[in-house]
Amino acid sequence: MHHHVPGRVPPLGSRELVAAVHVADALVHSHAPPLPGLPDGTTLDAAFVEEMGLTGRLDAWRELVDRLASEEPGL
Repeated sequence: MHHHVPGRVPPLGSRELVAAVHVADALVHSHAPPLPGLPDGTTLDAAFVEEMGLTGRLDAWRELVDRLASEEPGL
């Protein structure tokens, strides 16, 4: 569950792994239709992403997810 609220991970925890899963989850959910009975997607925690020093990579990752989503409908 930490990937949905990455800011709760202690500074000495595995924040890099949580950051990777959090960003991937949020970007993929931006292309996927909501599933019945589940909350709508994951919101990207921009403050956490910035704190992790990953903000400058978001555009490239968004482009990658956009390309993959166009190749694999329903991603």
